[in-house]
Amino acid sequence: MMAVDQSLDLLVDRIYAAALRPEMWGEVVSEVGVRIGATSGTSLWFGNNGLELVRAEIWNIDPDALAEYQKHYLAFCPRYRASRELEVGAVYDDRQTRSSEDGKAQDYYAFVDRYNLGLARIALAEKRPSLTIGMNFYNRTKEGLSDDGEAVLGFLSPHFRRACNLTQALGDLADRATLGDALFHARTASLTLDAEGNVARINATAEGILKLADGLSVVNGRLMAAAPKDRAKLEAEIARGVGNKLSEQQSSGDFILISRPSGLPAFALSIVPMTLGGSREKAIATIAPTVPDITPRSLQRAFGLTHSEACIAAALSGGRSPEQIAADRLVSLSTIRSQMKAIYNRLDVGSQLELVSRITAAALGVRL
Repeated sequence: MMAVDQSLDLLVDRIYAAALRPEMWGEVVSEVGVRIGATSGTSLWFGNNGLELVRAEIWNIDPDALAEYQKHYLAFCPRYRASRELEVGAVYDDRQTRSSEDGKAQDYYAFVDRYNLGLARIALAEKRPSLTIGMNFYNRTKEGLSDDGEAVLGFLSPHFRRACNLTQALGDLADRATLGDALFHARTASLTLDAEGNVARINATAEGILKLADGLSVVNGRLMAAAPKDRAKLEAEIARGVGNKLSEQQSSGDFILISRPSGLPAFALSIVPMTLGGSREKAIATIAPTVPDITPRSLQRAFGLTHSEACIAAALSGGRSPEQIAADRLVSLSTIRSQMKAIYNRLDVGSQLELVSRITAAALGVRL
């Protein structure tokens, strides 16, 4: 079981900070590599149907290796070819393709061994028709990562996805402190908060949601939740997001759920620090109108759950009660509660609401 400790929370914060400051990606790759026990790593951004390496950040890798890769091996790299078959957020290794009898593949792995890269573990962070982004971590040995390293990499991979989505949405703005056009042309409901937690700017999509006054609204310049039980939670998240001194920890970019009086699915709201000097805007809040569909397979991959635990977690995230799940699975309620306890321990949560929030944070990409 993976313990989600404070150092891992800080690492998630660093991943989201890199979304707004891409020059940090090299540091983030190295920090993740050290945390999971890898010996080197890269962040590779492929364009032009995989034939062009549009961005690369490396850690503990000889720059000559990257140059040789681009010149001779990019077009048929088995790691990239395999990534085209993966779902975003999946983690892949190259043990199977190493046994290929293809001459080009054998030549490629000879190149890998020449630069002591060893076994690769790839967390696919983004995949579009014109762009594929992968975080690659290598071991000089052929045994791969430790169980803890594998669990941490699986946990972090959905966060890579969200961060890469945000980075691409912002593009190559010369002045990221303003965010301006990128924010207000966003399809995702987005608003910014100042140092006091007051709303600074709102885009059109967010205005449409807030005008409904169905769970969320702006009152006297402040984002407010309708349900009393949600207000304290929202205020705490705002304080963490803007770095309020009264808050003991900074937001990790997780989603919180805000219930809706209409009975429609809860809003999933995320507040991420902007960490941009010189701007009065200190955090970005994004509002998703629904919690995404969660598959048991994705939960197994992301959190290391058993198949049975993943099915129960998926049902809970879909709003099913423990009693309903027990009836669906033809087992006793005590059996379901016992498995729920194991799931809560695995994900470091204490309630069904916290479980759905954690799962949502891992599954829902920020689609700007």
